[in-house]
Amino acid sequence: MAIKHLANLDLNHNEIKNVRIDVVTADPSTNLYAGRVIYNSAAHEMKYYSTESGNAGWVSMKNTDTDVDVSLANLVARLPQITEDVTIGDATDVAITTSGDLTVTGDLTVNGSTTTVNTTELTIEDNLMTLNSGQTGTPPTSLRSGIEVERGDTANAILQFNENTDKWEFSVDGGTTFTNLGADPADASETVKGIVELATTAEATTGTDTARAVTPAGLAAHATARSFAVNLEASNSAVTKSTNTYTVTHGLATRDVMAQVYETASPYETVQVDIARATTGTITVAFADTVTDGDYRVLITKID
Repeated sequence: MAIKHLANLDLNHNEIKNVRIDVVTADPSTNLYAGRVIYNSAAHEMKYYSTESGNAGWVSMKNTDTDVDVSLANLVARLPQITEDVTIGDATDVAITTSGDLTVTGDLTVNGSTTTVNTTELTIEDNLMTLNSGQTGTPPTSLRSGIEVERGDTANAILQFNENTDKWEFSVDGGTTFTNLGADPADASETVKGIVELATTAEATTGTDTARAVTPAGLAAHATARSFAVNLEASNSAVTKSTNTYTVTHGLATRDVMAQVYETASPYETVQVDIARATTGTITVAFADTVTDGDYRVLITKID
């Protein structure tokens, strides 16, 4: 039998110890008022009575929130439901590892001091990569920006932009020396790697330029300008004949020439004749006896 209190009890912040809540085997259907607390021994639940509109009745105090369920199945079901920003850990010492593929459908921002990519193939859709994206204001002249290629036991190769010279430069000795790749790269020489200009046939023929490279056509022109050949016959514009002597105008502008005469018919043997260097542009070929025009040919080579 219980003692009825018809007034509220004020314990003045004192504790009630060894209290047993109203124990019932079924939720009461009488004396229903807001805030009444019971313990349903059949359901093993503490309950309170609610008069809230749409939610009136006995409400269990047992936590039935499935979000506390961290089973794999529940995580798989819950993670896709995240629609707001979320932070894992305290952002200083949390490592996340996955052995499968990771797909990011939105933007990926990495805030850290080191980003390491261990992969055999890297594919980037963007056609322009930006280095030093955090650089503002006037860059220091000591700034070097570029790409370094690891080459194992061999010195690394480096491609970089030099802020001091405003030029692209490269190195194949690990950065000890660099060669410019700018708008005005160094001219090549016998001791410096650089840009070289091709010589014209006229320059190759002159043979005095020390800064230009010679092409096969230039070599051919150079050789042609230093040789002359003609059949010994008066009808040839470069040949005049007087008795048994032929004067050949070779146009090589020097007496330093070698001349050789040979037969124009088989067996094309070399013949010995008197050759004189009459002027800097001609020679004379003298035979002891009369010969037939066209039976012999003379080869003339300029000696530098």
